[in-house]
Amino acid sequence: MAIRELNPWIMVDADPPRIELKGPAMWDKAEPARLEFGVFDDLAGVASVTLWWRNPEGDAWGAIKTVEPGRDLSFQSEDGRHALWISARDSLGNATADPKPGEAAMLDLLLDRASPETQILAPKAGQPLESGKPFTVAWAATDANLPEKPVALFASRDAGATWELWQDSLPSHGEASC
Repeated sequence: MAIRELNPWIMVDADPPRIELKGPAMWDKAEPARLEFGVFDDLAGVASVTLWWRNPEGDAWGAIKTVEPGRDLSFQSEDGRHALWISARDSLGNATADPKPGEAAMLDLLLDRASPETQILAPKAGQPLESGKPFTVAWAATDANLPEKPVALFASRDAGATWELWQDSLPSHGEASC
């Protein structure tokens, strides 16, 4: 008859994983936004990570994707502002709290993949300009997510073969004398 000595030490892990969510404040690329997350559990190991979403106006949180550790966590949705949160579960079932209504997001993300609409209002297309005489350039740029001074004006002296920056950091609607 064989006798085994039992290890008198028992490890108890009642702590949920530690988590962090990182990502860009704005995503303007066509592909899904790539999010970075850190999930740490020194004893039991991480079993899964869940991505939660709500709109910034404070609707209820909804779980939209669950991934295993080491898998890509990406987010794809309509353009606009989005509030994101992650929760995690370790291999023993310990879990971080799910987000509660009204709870601040771990990451606020602006998806903006639509190009602004731009117009040259003056001079009108085909309007002749006299050499040496001043003229006014007027423009308008519209987009739901334009920064404070988003417009840059470029000029060409060779019918559009090359362009030079003329003025930068202009308001979305304005005019400048040339």
